[in-house]
Amino acid sequence: MPSLIKADNSWALWAIMVSIAAFSIWAEQKTKLGSKLSGCMVALLCMMALSNLGIVPTEAPAYDVVWGWVVPLAIPLLLFKADLVRILRETGPTLVAFVFGALGTSLGAIVAGLLVNIGSETWKMAGVFASTYIGGTLNYVAVSKALNVSSEIVSAGVAADNLNMTLYFLILFAIPGIALFRKLFKTPHIEEADREALKAADSGQEALSAAALYWGKHEISLLDISVSSALAFVVAALGNMIAGALGIGYLSILINTGLIVLIATMFPKQVGSLAGAQELGTFLMHIFFAVIGVA
Repeated sequence: MPSLIKADNSWALWAIMVSIAAFSIWAEQKTKLGSKLSGCMVALLCMMALSNLGIVPTEAPAYDVVWGWVVPLAIPLLLFKADLVRILRETGPTLVAFVFGALGTSLGAIVAGLLVNIGSETWKMAGVFASTYIGGTLNYVAVSKALNVSSEIVSAGVAADNLNMTLYFLILFAIPGIALFRKLFKTPHIEEADREALKAADSGQEALSAAALYWGKHEISLLDISVSSALAFVVAALGNMIAGALGIGYLSILINTGLIVLIATMFPKQVGSLAGAQELGTFLMHIFFAVIGVA
């Protein structure tokens, strides 16, 4: 059955995608359900609902633009603070724990891939899940694109991931409330949230969610936005050119990642001080997750 909005109506589709991205960010910061689901999941579910209701098409040139342009721009923007020297210097014992966790995750992905066969793309999804549990959602996007995983599998993987992780997060959310853990481990972020909640209660204001606290208003200049955008475009262009020259165009996202990490490490003060880059990158990623919802 044809959708209400045709595939060639790019303006309408972009209006919907950007509006859903904005709504999902609002929902994560302003509603309890949204904060539990995460903005990315809200964006995915909203677009999925519109697709199932026959309002938006499952395939459209606008979606291809998101895959081909929005994602390659979002990744550099999110990695402006990825100074490896600082990370290695400040992490200390945490880095050792991270390495062991990454090894355990990799082994778990291998075992799961051997036990659960979902077809020819089993090994790809094993790698995708390993990468996302080691490095987060950004890795899910980059590795699925690098391995050329079908959009249907990517969408199903996101849904399965969120469904299974719900139980995991419920356990994690319960742990900070257990007195024994509060005594054994320092919890400065929880104490800060408690202080903010008390301040809000004393002043008669509504307590802010963790997302709202993290993404509070920051001073951002026109120069920051312009330089951040220019650098993201330059990195994406260079990554695409290098990948094309080497005959590995499908790995352009990974090359983009390597380039921006190198730049952020070589020029940590100049690049890391650009305000607004993370906000821009996060907003673009919400548009991407909206597109994932139509697959």
